[in-house]
Amino acid sequence: MLSESPSAFGSNLEKETGYDEIKWRNFVKAVHPIVLKVNGEVAGTAGYLCPVDDDPTLAKMVSMYIAPIYRGYGLGRDLVEETLYCVRKETAARRVVLNVFPGNVSAIRLYESVGFRAAQNGQGMTIAGKEDSELTMEHFLN
Repeated sequence: MLSESPSAFGSNLEKETGYDEIKWRNFVKAVHPIVLKVNGEVAGTAGYLCPVDDDPTLAKMVSMYIAPIYRGYGLGRDLVEETLYCVRKETAARRVVLNVFPGNVSAIRLYESVGFRAAQNGQGMTIAGKEDSELTMEHFLN
């Protein structure tokens, strides 16, 4: 997934394999994973972190990914909606944020279609040798 679509994750394989085991174990403990399967095969993944910065009313959606062969069938929307459902059901969060690259127009449209709105620009990052900054989007839960 990461080697195939680094911009979907805001990172690259080289950077992620450079992290030590403690960092990865802490991330795995903190993230609430969601896996979307089609006919028993993993079609997509997402997850969320909550609390964020010790704020139990804030969650962050992370690692949104749909495998290329499953793109264009509405599964991304299903995965985002399931993630928001789980955040509502399992946490006290009132707001969900995510980061997306401004050039990822299809992802931005997807997020907007389920109620996310641009919040602020995020940190600059280098992906595949190109610098880009992320757009932070937010969704307020009812």
